[in-house]
Amino acid sequence: MFGATLLATALVAGVAFAGPDSTGDGDEDDRDGPSPEQRDDGGEEDAGDEDPAPGDDDEAGWGDDEDGWGEDDAGGFAEVDVDAPEPGRRPSPVRFGGSLATAEAFWLEPRADHSAFAKARQSADLWLEFRQDIVRARVSGHGEYDIAMAVNHDEWDPATLDEYRQQLALRDAWVSISTGALDTTLGRQVVGWGEGRMVSVVDLVNPRDLREPGMVDLEDLRLPVTMARLSLSLHSDRFWTGSHRFEAMVVPEADFGYRSPPNGPFGNLPGVIESASLDYDINGIDDWAALLSGADISWNHVQKRWDLDQLQAFGRWSWRGRGVDLALMAATLLDQQGVFLLPELTDLVTAANTGEPIAIDLDHRRFTMFGTSGAGQLPWLLLRWELACKLGVPVNAGEILDTSGFVPTFAIRTDEVDLVQGLLGLSWSGWKGTTLDVDLVEGIKVDGPDDYLFPVDASSWSARFAKPLLRQRMEVEAMVLGWGWTAEYGWAARGGVSYEITDGLAASVAAITYHPGIERGPLLGFDAHDRAQVGLRWDF
Repeated sequence: MFGATLLATALVAGVAFAGPDSTGDGDEDDRDGPSPEQRDDGGEEDAGDEDPAPGDDDEAGWGDDEDGWGEDDAGGFAEVDVDAPEPGRRPSPVRFGGSLATAEAFWLEPRADHSAFAKARQSADLWLEFRQDIVRARVSGHGEYDIAMAVNHDEWDPATLDEYRQQLALRDAWVSISTGALDTTLGRQVVGWGEGRMVSVVDLVNPRDLREPGMVDLEDLRLPVTMARLSLSLHSDRFWTGSHRFEAMVVPEADFGYRSPPNGPFGNLPGVIESASLDYDINGIDDWAALLSGADISWNHVQKRWDLDQLQAFGRWSWRGRGVDLALMAATLLDQQGVFLLPELTDLVTAANTGEPIAIDLDHRRFTMFGTSGAGQLPWLLLRWELACKLGVPVNAGEILDTSGFVPTFAIRTDEVDLVQGLLGLSWSGWKGTTLDVDLVEGIKVDGPDDYLFPVDASSWSARFAKPLLRQRMEVEAMVLGWGWTAEYGWAARGGVSYEITDGLAASVAAITYHPGIERGPLLGFDAHDRAQVGLRWDF
């Protein structure tokens, strides 16, 4: 398998430099969504292996409307291409397919304790769909194995190997019954809220795969979650002429997705330790970050996966008029990020010295969100917006370090913040398929502490450019994200090309760079995380 991977890598590199290609997301795009020709978002693939939601089969609208409703709900057959049946024969109600992908990544600035070989992930996705009369159903699964983690297993702690080395998961698994205007869908599915292309302040329904930040776009990060979903679609010629949809969802599963463990390749613990200025010698220890980097430290989600007390509820009204989309939404939900209380530093040191595992609790507390989103067509431009009022958002606050004792301890507490966040976006589709998306986000703290650990109300911005070439077979893409208007909290940039070798087979090459900034932000500690990646993907 390792030899095959190297062969695939050589093939990809050769193809890429002979005729490079688009997204550069490698295995991050190992999804079974629609092909690049089916998408209207610059070539990025849909999240996971999901299609737009049942009941969303109407014509495309404005905004991010792959289902015609301004938001990319996933979980149905709205974009499934059905071949024309032979005369006298009905099309089969069953369809199946999948994809195979390989992605190899290399650190551009190898750290002293790690090799330059960052990733060699082999992945497979399979899906099966059924549609007959009023019944629709879909089931899909994802499996992956990272050869680099297996070869370099001595470089990583057990928690990191558990999260990155291999995954075998059920993705979509739902059944939908449509009776005229009413759709009922039960099972694991994806629902995308909002109009943000790279970031969003209202897209809070599904968990995320955050193991490799910045390598993929928003729609590729969402992971299915178990829910019951009821949608009612109506058309009105009197009240706000156009199409209306009322939607309610109940989520009984507390799934918080994937993330890097504290000492993983994109973990923040070393950065937090370094920012605490532990640059002095205590009991012979003068390099705390290096000491703790080898400890077996993992995250422990406080909430149980299944608990009726943790039910999350979401409601939305959507309207699509002539050239305008609008949605109002409300939710009571669990915080995906979670707040933590670090153990005593002496306990962390003991774990590092003895090799005993230690878990840091992540508490995903409940908060309330009210929001709106929409999109309007302007000459040559699509205007997009989101606005969210979030009440009781849990945050970490307090001093990072308390040096009053002989051995320093972390003095971090949990608190709550009331926030108002807004997003303004512009999308331009111009000459020969060129697209440009710009998103601006501003946050205002209404109530809460001033000493929170990370700036939850910080401004952010992003821009993405995509250009198809060679009769749509090649695509060039570039993206930049920044936190703080002057990027004082950090910024990251990604660029790549992809090339469709033949129908269903595409190669890609990409690179990403991280810059933590001068203030404590989301890229804290990402000083040697720049990567280059090549990939090969076959959809069948």
